[in-house]
Amino acid sequence: MEANSLIHKPKKQKLNEEQGIYGNRESLISKLPDDVLLHILSFLSTKSIIRTSVLSKRWEFLWTSIPNLYFGKPLPANRTLHMNFVERALYLRDDSDIKGFFLNIDVQCDVSRVKSWITAAVRHNVQNLHIRLQDLEGQFSLPQSVFTCDTLKCLVLDIPCILQVPPINCFSNLIVLRLESVDDYTTQQLFSGLPILEVLYLMECRWGCLKVLRISAPKLHSLTITEADLWKLSDCDGLSDCDDHRDFEGCRIMIFGANIKCFFYTGEFLNEYWLYNSFSLERKLMLLSLMFLTVIRGQDKLLTAC
Repeated sequence: MEANSLIHKPKKQKLNEEQGIYGNRESLISKLPDDVLLHILSFLSTKSIIRTSVLSKRWEFLWTSIPNLYFGKPLPANRTLHMNFVERALYLRDDSDIKGFFLNIDVQCDVSRVKSWITAAVRHNVQNLHIRLQDLEGQFSLPQSVFTCDTLKCLVLDIPCILQVPPINCFSNLIVLRLESVDDYTTQQLFSGLPILEVLYLMECRWGCLKVLRISAPKLHSLTITEADLWKLSDCDGLSDCDDHRDFEGCRIMIFGANIKCFFYTGEFLNEYWLYNSFSLERKLMLLSLMFLTVIRGQDKLLTAC
């Protein structure tokens, strides 16, 4: 008995020592300030962060104040659970601000739920709002509060449908705007309230229903435009009766920005692009126009600096 106890005693002692070491490590981490712990958690996915609530009382509600919320597109079989998860994460959140809200979801018949999530993000003074919606039918209107959000600095909208924009909007602090797959005739109103916008992306947006689109952004210095391919354009874009895209009148897009320094374009010049007061780009655009004429014979739709 004494021999056996002598043999097993070192193992017990070693086990206790290991438990003590790991216990001390856990207690040391738990004693870190909230801002440090939140920074550590920021390297995890939103789901993993919320799971830390079961570690101890110290971690139980820490996740409710994480600055960034990422909700990626779930598998079809997990959609219901994912929808409930997003709702729970927003419902249980504390009063702290949301720095970034990123949502990628198949809307289907849950338009009102998705709108309520976006509204919740705005109420928490969101700064970066990235919304990618799929499986939409007909028109979609973002909550009115989005268009008057004073804290919003970056807005990314990937909404492949007609986007309804209210008549009154003012992004007083918006610096970056990215629109993808937007198909809309009310977007003109969106570009009338961008006093300090610096970076603008228009990715595969369709302006076929518009004859003239005016974009006024006095602080704009970077503009990127990618036109949709011909096969993606609908009958509304006026291509149904055109045998050749050179017969397509398109839209005249007038961009007012005296500070534009960078311009990137990808497409077939289905629309006309006019840049006003962009003196720093004038020579470059003239060269681009000449190069374009040598490649596309007979095409007179040019990107022009005025």
